[in-house]
Amino acid sequence: MIKVSVKVHQILKQFLSENKKGNTFDVILKDNPTVKDLINIIFIFPDEYPNIILINGIMGNEKHILKRGDKISFYSRISGG
Repeated sequence: MIKVSVKVHQILKQFLSENKKGNTFDVILKDNPTVKDLINIIFIFPDEYPNIILINGIMGNEKHILKRGDKISFYSRISGG
């Protein structure tokens, strides 16, 4: 099992599953999870969101295998602020 930190920006917050509140939280995952595995757990409509993925501040994709302590940020193409 590994723990990763997740930050969800702007419009994506409304698509989080019911057990995820706020825009920053930790998630515990089984060993060798991909970003897609994480998306499937935390989002209600995982096939539609998110559009931009940062892993430890670097552009990533759904196939990336996560490691203990990774920091993942999800953005929509229309995020602003």
